[in-house]
Amino acid sequence: MLLRLNLALASVFVSLFFVGCGGGGSGGSNGSGSSSSSSSSSSSSSSSSSSSSSSSSSSGSGAPAISGFTLTYSYSRLGDENELNWDVTNATSLSIDQGVGAISGTALANKKVTIKPAAIGALVYKLTASNAKGSTTATLRLVTLPANVGLSADLPPFQTEGHGAMQQAWGGGGWWPQQLFWEKADFYKSSWNDIVNDADGRNSGGVAASLGLVSWGFDLTLGNGGDAANGIADYSAKPEYKAYADWMNPRAVDYFAQDATGKVAYPKEGYISFGLPMLPADISNGAASQTYGEWAGERIGRLAVDIHCRGVFGADGFIGLNYYTDWHPRLIDAFEKWSGITVPGKTVAERHDYIVANCPSKWYDFWAHGQASFFCTAGKVILAGGKEPLVGGQYPNIPALARWFGDDPLIWQQHLDPKYLLFYVENQSAGDRNTPPMWTVVASLGATACRSPQVAIGAFNDAAIQDYWGVVSRAGWSEADGWKYLKHAWLSSAWVHIANVDGSVRRAAKMFCRSFWDAGGVDMDVVLTYLTHIPRHPFGPAFYYSTEIERSFEMPPPQNTETPNYYYQHWYILDNIAVPSSDPVNFPQTGATQGMNLGYWVGDSVDLSKLAAADIPSAWLVYNLDRLPAAEKARLQALAPVIDPRVNPTAVMAAGPVRAKGSGLNCVAFVDQNGSVMVMVSNLASTATIGSLEFTNVSNGTFACNGLLGTPSGTLTVKSNTGSLPITVEERDTIVLEIPGLKWIGH
Repeated sequence: MLLRLNLALASVFVSLFFVGCGGGGSGGSNGSGSSSSSSSSSSSSSSSSSSSSSSSSSSGSGAPAISGFTLTYSYSRLGDENELNWDVTNATSLSIDQGVGAISGTALANKKVTIKPAAIGALVYKLTASNAKGSTTATLRLVTLPANVGLSADLPPFQTEGHGAMQQAWGGGGWWPQQLFWEKADFYKSSWNDIVNDADGRNSGGVAASLGLVSWGFDLTLGNGGDAANGIADYSAKPEYKAYADWMNPRAVDYFAQDATGKVAYPKEGYISFGLPMLPADISNGAASQTYGEWAGERIGRLAVDIHCRGVFGADGFIGLNYYTDWHPRLIDAFEKWSGITVPGKTVAERHDYIVANCPSKWYDFWAHGQASFFCTAGKVILAGGKEPLVGGQYPNIPALARWFGDDPLIWQQHLDPKYLLFYVENQSAGDRNTPPMWTVVASLGATACRSPQVAIGAFNDAAIQDYWGVVSRAGWSEADGWKYLKHAWLSSAWVHIANVDGSVRRAAKMFCRSFWDAGGVDMDVVLTYLTHIPRHPFGPAFYYSTEIERSFEMPPPQNTETPNYYYQHWYILDNIAVPSSDPVNFPQTGATQGMNLGYWVGDSVDLSKLAAADIPSAWLVYNLDRLPAAEKARLQALAPVIDPRVNPTAVMAAGPVRAKGSGLNCVAFVDQNGSVMVMVSNLASTATIGSLEFTNVSNGTFACNGLLGTPSGTLTVKSNTGSLPITVEERDTIVLEIPGLKWIGH
């Protein structure tokens, strides 16, 4: 989550996460529930990307006027209340259908009535205003989503909703020095009752009241008198900042991170690696040894317990910072002791060079254990305090790259039960960066979630906020194009599916964040569609994620080559499924597997012997197959063919049982909880594509293909276990088909 801060406003209280307000939350302008009325008969509907519609009509001159008919919350969750609001003039009576009835008393005076939808789905409410001259009506459409049940693959909530994931508590933000030396801070003393009441309210609402941790790179400067020339305030008079400076300043040589030449890496911050051992005089828990992460984690955990928070989440400058930028001699000594590897050299530079050239994977592991020692220690303190912790934070969209930062969920779960961990994969645009290419969310979310299936992974997607529309404008897209992109991003991220360690199959994401602060608008018809069609079984090949291949790329590339030094898997995928190049001689991989089913992902932590027949893929797609250990390859081959898409794209396209055919078309397909085959197809191209869905190795017969979200319905006829369904997909658009009864032979 990228936050912006004017250094001249350093005195402003920093809040990491936006907290949603009540009811269904913030759905944005393209949610549900607006309407207009006029005195002449008319009707209108929102754009195809909207989940709301409205209409009005009048019986004649002098009839009442309805100037507004709206919802308090743009959508509802089953079991939650919402409100219908109206602005009506010249009416002697009002009524609303759907069981609301005649409006009188307090509701009439307040111009609103409380409703509580009793079923999941879309419902149209009609307001009728009458007088002696006639009547006027207005309608609005409300989408009701399933009730939240917390972090869930079946029913992933929005981050900040009630019974969702987490909300930053009031008082849960602030600067790192204030949090680390919280006992000195007047704020926590003077506002303790307000902070605790707020946190208790959030916790009772089914979300984790949380601390948000950020470090802006000048924390120590704040406590050392500021830097007026650069707009950094002087906080040295604040007890907590003075305590921070008093602790940090005399320990600079022994603790502060050093770059590869031995110089202090972040002198204005006071940055210390979490894996650095504490000197004996500084150990706080009476143990024989302690890392800085454990020391700081204890303090942050005690702060959380004191103010009744149970979540600890890191963002900018805190989680995912300072990779490969601490080579302090004591840290390298600790690495030697931990790994059993002797690191030769007399200088920091020499020892740095040896690690990078000979044992980078071990260094990444060590770094991740250090990072985990902070967050997981805080979690353990919260757990000891009687609350279930939830710790983690933002995550880059390349899981192999996250290891550079120490953010390896497979290692973190060695320190804390994985049910207490949550990472959210960032795939959103911002004012200074464009939207990720289509299908990026599938590759990044699938790879991240399948790599560590025991850890909850959330999706941080674009949504309708000002920043996003600025990016849309900069790209030269229309507003309709912007909504098409959101439709693709949300459906594809919601329908990518993975294998659990026990062999079962589930949706990859257990939570969604609607752009920054979970405050963006999302088409609620799209949300309703993905929540009511849950991936239960695959319908095609599986991308296989091997941590052995990942680690092989952590070694420096051979000299005079361009071999990337991290697992480049999902960028290969995006190249392979792009619109084919006009220069196939020089770009043979571009578009080579366009049309493939991208939905299923399996990682090497899965016990393959537990995969049910219905969950065995048609093929294993393994990029950089030449690096896969022979024993691992043999385990895969025992179940299905193993293919490197960059080596044998023809075999990928023949794997079946479905692929999209047509310029720019790719798909995700799966079997949902009702046994129906679900297929979504998106068009990368800037022009409409007339194509088809090609089915192989499926049951014979005639099958209804029910179009969802405005997709035309069709009929699939299968003979000799093959069939073809014509489709048309507009530029940058997405279609969705539900095919009941279709069976994949052998599954």
